[in-house]
Amino acid sequence: FFVAASAMGMSIGPLIAAILDDTAGRDFLIDLHLPFTPAGGIIFNSVTSPGFVMAILWFLEFLFLLFFFVEPDRINGAEDDNGTKSTDSETTSLIKTDYGSMDGRAMRNDLMTSSDLLEEISDSDSNDSFHPKIENHVKGYWDEIASVFSLLVINRGLPVTFLVFCYIELADEVLISSCSMIVRRYFDRNASAAGYLIASLGALVLPANFLVEICSRRVSERLIMKLSIWFIIFGCFGIFNYQGLYYDLVGISQYGGFDPIDLKHLKQLELSGEEIGHFMTKDHEFPYDWNYGQVVYVIFLSAIFGGTIVLEGVTTSIMAQVTPSELNTCFLNSGLLATLIGTLGRVLSDSMITFSALLDIHIFIDFVNATFLPLLLLAIGCLALVNKYYDKLV
Repeated sequence: FFVAASAMGMSIGPLIAAILDDTAGRDFLIDLHLPFTPAGGIIFNSVTSPGFVMAILWFLEFLFLLFFFVEPDRINGAEDDNGTKSTDSETTSLIKTDYGSMDGRAMRNDLMTSSDLLEEISDSDSNDSFHPKIENHVKGYWDEIASVFSLLVINRGLPVTFLVFCYIELADEVLISSCSMIVRRYFDRNASAAGYLIASLGALVLPANFLVEICSRRVSERLIMKLSIWFIIFGCFGIFNYQGLYYDLVGISQYGGFDPIDLKHLKQLELSGEEIGHFMTKDHEFPYDWNYGQVVYVIFLSAIFGGTIVLEGVTTSIMAQVTPSELNTCFLNSGLLATLIGTLGRVLSDSMITFSALLDIHIFIDFVNATFLPLLLLAIGCLALVNKYYDKLV
């Protein structure tokens, strides 16, 4: 359900943006002039309308959390007969076992309540005795962080699943964020077309999860992980713009010393006896795969997206199996680490797209190839990691 919900969310978002782009229109404008606002008022048009929708949805979620959210029972907390909370000794053994070193006094200070701390302050003869207790309390948090990293080092399968999960988030963000640029620069389509295309990929979520459910009963999830990575690699090879790659190689070989960043020099370049500007689109891109680009792009975009859905399903399942129970009872638990790593993957993907757009200023560097080549190399790296630590993924 987690994988299906996340994939559906990534598809519904572009769908709403595409609908707003079509319904609001690029000529529709509401400008409410208000004082003390940077833009002079509130502007509602096809560009700002998704922001208003997101603000409303976030506000509704805030209201639901405020009135309907109930704090669940803590794993490491239990109530005694007097109604006060006490900590279970079995669930707080992360630091005092093999994964870290901490003396008994630091452990007691780490579990110290505020009332116990005030009693020790009042019983002490001087304020200087309070500072070592604070230092030990802070030291307990650092020891807990060190213990978490020691767990990651000991269990090699868990870091591998985290890295694969980071790649999944990176690949999904690259597919979604680059789609609008590709359909505009190569196929002369607007942003709403990209939104509908991404939304249609959401139809792959349920079939992909159904396929994973059937296959996981017959083969191991590790094998499904390897096959899905191979499928992503196949999709990356297929989505390349080979016509643009051919023109890039010919152009670089003929004009190696030429600086083709200045578009005014296009008339000075020729390929096959014809001016190079005649080959390019209005956005100065070479055509996509000899008039079959739209079909090729949709097919292999769907292949990569479907592969990431399958890979995410088996990766999260293996992650739950290889995660030590001690890692679920501390602050830096597996859920928080997965969230941080997923955010890192999305940040890296946006940086990759920005770098590809900067490289695309060069006439003989294609945007599609510059975007999906790093994705291919990272997929090969993930496959190498899975092969190396295949026995640890149990």
